[in-house]
Amino acid sequence: MPIICLEGNANSRFCGLELAQALTIATRYSVVRQQGTLSSVGDPTAIIAYKHQHFRLLFLIAKSYISLLAWKGANAAFLDLKSRQERGNHSTLPYLHMLTCGLKAWSTQTAADGAEEARKMCGGHGYLAMSGLPGIVSSVTATCTFEGENFVMWGQVAKYLLKGLDAAELPDDMAYMSEYETVVEDAEVCCAEGQDLLAHDTLGEIFQYRAATLAHEASAAVKALEGAGMSRLEAENEHALLLHVAARAHIELFVLHESMKQCHSLPASTPDAIKTIIGRLISLFALTTIASPLSPYSSSFLEHGYINSTHLKDMRQHIDDLLEVLLPDTIALTDAWSFSDANLASALGCRDGDVYTRLLAWTRQLPINVEAAKNGGVIKQGWEESVRPFLTRDSPHLVVKARL
Repeated sequence: MPIICLEGNANSRFCGLELAQALTIATRYSVVRQQGTLSSVGDPTAIIAYKHQHFRLLFLIAKSYISLLAWKGANAAFLDLKSRQERGNHSTLPYLHMLTCGLKAWSTQTAADGAEEARKMCGGHGYLAMSGLPGIVSSVTATCTFEGENFVMWGQVAKYLLKGLDAAELPDDMAYMSEYETVVEDAEVCCAEGQDLLAHDTLGEIFQYRAATLAHEASAAVKALEGAGMSRLEAENEHALLLHVAARAHIELFVLHESMKQCHSLPASTPDAIKTIIGRLISLFALTTIASPLSPYSSSFLEHGYINSTHLKDMRQHIDDLLEVLLPDTIALTDAWSFSDANLASALGCRDGDVYTRLLAWTRQLPINVEAAKNGGVIKQGWEESVRPFLTRDSPHLVVKARL
């Protein structure tokens, strides 16, 4: 089991870095690529200036930082278990098993979706192999399956939550759930408004309430079916989707809390500007997770009345404000990962930003183009063997037969 936990932690770190690579490429390209204009007159506009582009970039950059901060917390828990086991103490093993299963599922899916989004943000050029993005997407997508398919991993988290709620005493990581055993009816007294919604403590409380109420609801639903004669396994299967959302909420709470913890525990020598920008990334992640219309899970924050439409309106304004202050630092945030041009292997993501010169230079190095250069620009081999037969009338290559 400790080996599995270590691999789960490695997956989280690997995926965070792969997502960071994809976003470095997409960010650099977005600064260079110009398309359309935001005014009736003037020069073409860099695509990073479009709100939909820098919103996706910055939210995903925030997620990449969050993934790496959460990995540090999970790795610390693993090292703590390893130290305990050397003394014959295995008490935290169930918790770490749950944590690494959930963090593996969350971080790999986050990275896979994010890398694909980065590819899309580069338009047709992102589809080119020499962009480096298809390779990253292929590599990181595989992590959603190996070491446990993600829906199976979420099931492990759900089982842990059900066992924890059935126990005489809640596990330490679930202790917060005792504060939210009943749904609060008056949302106005539960949650801050306005500028207070930017506070990390407030955002943490919203995530806690959501995770706790979803876990209690899932547990009650499973027990109701058991009381009606179903086995535990049948009841869990019947409510698998509800359990999935509850499991995700618990892990996203860990991700948020651990990110805050890592931010607050930065060395005293860390410049205030760095602490501030990391704090903003955490706020952007939390607010967008709650209020983004693009998230399939954001509705779970609204189900029990803890936040309302007024809160969402305030949060969306805060998201816009954070995007505005973070946008000038987008390049710096990706440069901070210190990927070399060799690391990225991308014609779009090189540090000097000379995208189009590099695209042409790399294209000329392709074997088929080297051959063409030798023949005065004529591609003989590929044309004669593959293209011409398909363009020749009455060619047998054009006969297509359906096969059932």
